[in-house]
Amino acid sequence: MKSLKIGVALLLVIAVAGVVFATPIKIGTKNFTEQYVVGNLMAILLENRGYDVQLKTGMSSTVMREAWRPGISTCVWTIPGPNG
Repeated sequence: MKSLKIGVALLLVIAVAGVVFATPIKIGTKNFTEQYVVGNLMAILLENRGYDVQLKTGMSSTVMREAWRPGISTCVWTIPGPNG
């Protein structure tokens, strides 16, 4: 939960700062309800602030790891399970 709050706070700072992105912000989420909701909320927030957003939901763990590579996703949402 702490890492989720930090991630959301960082993205809010980027959104509020008004940084202009030449390419769309790519958001990826796994196929869990909480990640789907958070990813969609972030996409809505950024779109309302004028950013071009591409949202991809339902990604598997393998796809998420690949998406962390530069140029594929701007951010990906993953929430640690009860074991960390």
